[in-house]
Amino acid sequence: MNKLHNLKSFYDKELVPELHNIEKSRKSILVKMGLLVAALGVFFPSAAYFIVTHAEPIYILYFIPVFALAAVGFYMMFESLIKNTSYYEEFKLHVINKLIHFINPTLHYDKKHFISQREYFNSGFFQKTPIFMDGDDHVSGTVDNVKIEFSELKAKFKSKDDRAKFGAKYQFRGIFFVAESPKPFPADVVIEPNKAKGDVVGQVLKLNNEQFNSYFQVRVLSDKQLVEAQQMFNEEFVSKIVAFKNQLHNDVYISFVYNKMYVAIAHDKDLFEPNVMTTSLNFDSIRVHFNDLYFPISVIEHFAAHKEFEVINQ
Repeated sequence: MNKLHNLKSFYDKELVPELHNIEKSRKSILVKMGLLVAALGVFFPSAAYFIVTHAEPIYILYFIPVFALAAVGFYMMFESLIKNTSYYEEFKLHVINKLIHFINPTLHYDKKHFISQREYFNSGFFQKTPIFMDGDDHVSGTVDNVKIEFSELKAKFKSKDDRAKFGAKYQFRGIFFVAESPKPFPADVVIEPNKAKGDVVGQVLKLNNEQFNSYFQVRVLSDKQLVEAQQMFNEEFVSKIVAFKNQLHNDVYISFVYNKMYVAIAHDKDLFEPNVMTTSLNFDSIRVHFNDLYFPISVIEHFAAHKEFEVINQ
């Protein structure tokens, strides 16, 4: 909470000077967007009027793909303006990067990289192979001798059953965490939403905690580790998982594989991104970015580094 209390002074001293320059870039984008909208307002009505008044009816069909291509072109231009490279790079370098170091100066930030596909599969969360993986905002470092990393991650897949439907779907979209324990865990287990679908790999372990069971199902990846897995899920550990879930409205995945702990928290929006339609000089919007960053960092610092490794490795 001390970080939150000090955020306003940090914002005034460190971020406001940078945000003044970023605000100039944002306003430049809005001007270009306004000109593009004006061009759209002139082009399409004028083209439609010309076609209706001068073209033979049979030729109108030929103009449909022309209109479609023009619409796609305008959309790409519009998207390019919104995702203006310099504007986003300035924001991530001078705001997101500084917020991360304000929270924990030992952490390293890379706006382009993301959690590796190897770690994604090693977590044991998903069995289907995604056809596309992307992400950004990679944060890494060491906290209390525990190596940690997290990033935004998007994974799409398309199973045989989905091929006749509306294209690829998200297998996972959200924040993906990895923390490395100083020693191996007693068993390899996956804690996943109890609505998770797909082929079950391993043996399902039922617990006596009704609230936990309403949120999750537990899979033990090896039948030989069933006894060790049951010992991991002591009352203290289960209560910590439930308390963690109660802070969120999102789907949560947690796994322990050899000496690594994985946490995946699903989100349906892009985090750590500036909104070109609202002013950058707004403390409340910066506080939202702070909260989005502080939560995953604090999860790893507390959940992984300080308490739960000790609880389940007793």
